[in-house]
Amino acid sequence: MAAADRLLDDLIPVARASGDTDAARAADVLDAWDRTADAASRGGVLFLAWLERFRDEGGGWATPWSADDPVGTPDGLADPDAAVRLLADAARTVEKRYGALDVPWGDVHHARVGEHEVAASGAAGDPGGVFRVAGYREDADGRKWVVGGDSYYALLEFTPDGPRGRVLLAYGNASQPGSPHVGDQLELYGGKRMRTPWRTRADIEAHLESRTDLSSMEEGR
Repeated sequence: MAAADRLLDDLIPVARASGDTDAARAADVLDAWDRTADAASRGGVLFLAWLERFRDEGGGWATPWSADDPVGTPDGLADPDAAVRLLADAARTVEKRYGALDVPWGDVHHARVGEHEVAASGAAGDPGGVFRVAGYREDADGRKWVVGGDSYYALLEFTPDGPRGRVLLAYGNASQPGSPHVGDQLELYGGKRMRTPWRTRADIEAHLESRTDLSSMEEGR
């Protein structure tokens, strides 16, 4: 998360020096965190709980965003004491709700389509700042479910032997009730894998489930 790169170098030392036990424990978790919203990552749930508080009532950035330095701003904590207080509050909330400060991201964040359900990676672009965007709806028990964000992925490579690619449509190629393809790519999405596209006639014919001959329909007109 881009926000972690901008804030944790200021937040962690002041939290450890604050004398607040909850804030210090949270700082240790954030220091060990890989700063991603990967399903297996530990620390992102805590950071996001703090970041939302920081955005709403934390006193803002020490250095606001500037068009003269769009890469290096915003940065830092305008009110370190408020940031520590909010971190302690976030730590207590996360631990009470999920049982641990370092609960894995995927224990909280999920994706479900039809009968398929997986632990999800990705977070909202605001306020965290991530490459893999996913928006969530939160249930009363604290579990969060993907309701928006990135859905179609494609990697293309142009080689002397022709183009090669990997693609994924996270929610599957069908939405019709009863179709076996509702959510049939979600397991790939959860595993951060992609599939080879069927581009040639031979590829497509090799994977046909049914065929309709339209020539006979044309002759009967």
